[in-house]
Amino acid sequence: MAVGRTSGEGLCTAPEGPRPPGLPYRAAKLSVSRLAEGYSMSFAAVQKHVAVLERAGLVSKQRRGREQLVTTDLDAVRRARRALDEYEAIWRGRVDRMAHLLDEETGTT
Repeated sequence: MAVGRTSGEGLCTAPEGPRPPGLPYRAAKLSVSRLAEGYSMSFAAVQKHVAVLERAGLVSKQRRGREQLVTTDLDAVRRARRALDEYEAIWRGRVDRMAHLLDEETGTT
């Protein structure tokens, strides 16, 4: 997903299982193996999460010898955060309107 898009396509494509908190922010110029050390998950699981973040345009990988260095695109992370905040506001508004309609139907307003 290109983060500049307005649709939510690709925002929720993380691998199954626990998600490493803060991975995009912690991924600045670290090897995938070094990243994996900081989480109670396997190297392969962290590698899968990094691949998802890379496809989303939030991080990039560069090979240095046998290591793959992960670099965070903080501008892309900020754009994604703003997009998610907008979706949250939209859905909170929808839920509030649904609750109001239900209250009207049951006569509790």
